[in-house]
Amino acid sequence: MSFKQLLFAFCTCAVFSACSNDEATSQSASPIKLRAGIKSLTTRADASSSKLQGTTFNDGAKVRVSFFQGSTSYSSDLTYTVAADGSMSTTGSVPNFPASGGLTVRAVHPSTAEYTFDGNEFDFTVSTDQSNETGYCNSDFMYAYANSSTNDISLNFVHALSKLVIKLDVGSSGLTATNATDFKLQAATGARFRISNDEFTDFGLSNGPTTISLGNHTTTDGVACIIPPQSIYSGTSFITFKLAGSTYTFKPITELNFENGYEYVITLTVNRAGVKMKSSDINPWESGEPISGSANV
Repeated sequence: MSFKQLLFAFCTCAVFSACSNDEATSQSASPIKLRAGIKSLTTRADASSSKLQGTTFNDGAKVRVSFFQGSTSYSSDLTYTVAADGSMSTTGSVPNFPASGGLTVRAVHPSTAEYTFDGNEFDFTVSTDQSNETGYCNSDFMYAYANSSTNDISLNFVHALSKLVIKLDVGSSGLTATNATDFKLQAATGARFRISNDEFTDFGLSNGPTTISLGNHTTTDGVACIIPPQSIYSGTSFITFKLAGSTYTFKPITELNFENGYEYVITLTVNRAGVKMKSSDINPWESGEPISGSANV
């Protein structure tokens, strides 16, 4: 074989080797790209509100993301901002996808939540002022995880708490539902959780009944709040609000049970003599059983 033929063969092998190495390292040289969505919420027209996060995050929501290879941390935690279309961005240094072994990504909302994925207990407390978007959304504890062999990773968040929507039906009483003000809820605000092997468990409360402010019934959508999974005993002064100079109180006649991942819509019929429950629905997040109760002035 001539020198030129040997040189050509060497160069050809080098080119193929370089291509092979490029293919092997192209994935690991790629920055990790994340997208976010929210699982299992079916939005109903009678429970809609601009402040409620349904199947998408409110634009500008912040989540904290952790990266692992096996049980070993792969990178420092990063805070990401989520856009309404699910795209995620961070001002931090985005790590490249690992050269081998795949990657596990775990994330929580809100980004300020204290949490652990190692099976130890941790607490989360909802805001006592949910009369505004910030207080409500920062009470919506969600978590997500994904195992991936590529750098393009989707995170599907799950609601960990319970959503309650309260609506008024004034019928022919002459009252105006949208004039109702100062809605308050008596419920525990602290939840205790454990996440082990990416399985989520809620197993208790970290405090007793606390007053949660929900604001005013300014639209037909009613008022909404996020509370930890819990039971409200019969006879408890659960919901209060003001309308036409009177303070109304809703006291359930049977125990109410609120579970994580459920949306509870309660419609109260109000007249000048008092208030009673007209209807109640439990919607996905996940399906559930109806609840009932009564209330008085």
